[in-house]
Amino acid sequence: APSPAQRQTAMANFLDDVRDTATPDAMVNLLGKVHRGEALSAASTKRLLGHMTACKTGNGRLRGQLPPELPFAHRTGTT
Repeated sequence: APSPAQRQTAMANFLDDVRDTATPDAMVNLLGKVHRGEALSAASTKRLLGHMTACKTGNGRLRGQLPPELPFAHRTGTT
């Protein structure tokens, strides 16, 4: 198991790594490209959206008060 100092260093390195960041506008742009089939091959787009549509997350999350019959594709997570 890593020591507390190693954990702190790892977290600092993670937070400083710009490769795992995006702006809200960039994420909306990416999702638009996925939706339009511009980001991946047709087969990969179908697979990704299938996984995202099948995702089950609590009603207190992104799905919120949307009608249950509305198709909704998202990812799991708390943020």
